[in-house]
Amino acid sequence: MVDDRSAGSDRSASGEQPSPDGVVVFAASDPSEQITRALAQAAERLQEVAAAEGAAGIAAISHEVTVVEEGDADSGVRAAFTGKARPRRYVVSAMATLVGP
Repeated sequence: MVDDRSAGSDRSASGEQPSPDGVVVFAASDPSEQITRALAQAAERLQEVAAAEGAAGIAAISHEVTVVEEGDADSGVRAAFTGKARPRRYVVSAMATLVGP
């Protein structure tokens, strides 16, 4: 069964694409200095989308970590001279296949 409910709709900041086995949804975290925090935020957003869709569960998840700010490679040296170092920041994007109710 193909779910085409998302055709022409903009229900949330997360994307939704039809899939034969269920609904595929997308979520992304805010930029974070910690990958674990970004992963948790993306997972939480996927769960919110799944709940909003009335899904019985999540069948599969894939994610990607992207460095959005390189930060300072020589942060120790920079911090010693300026007192400031720019941290590396990450965004996690995730896709999940939802299973129906």
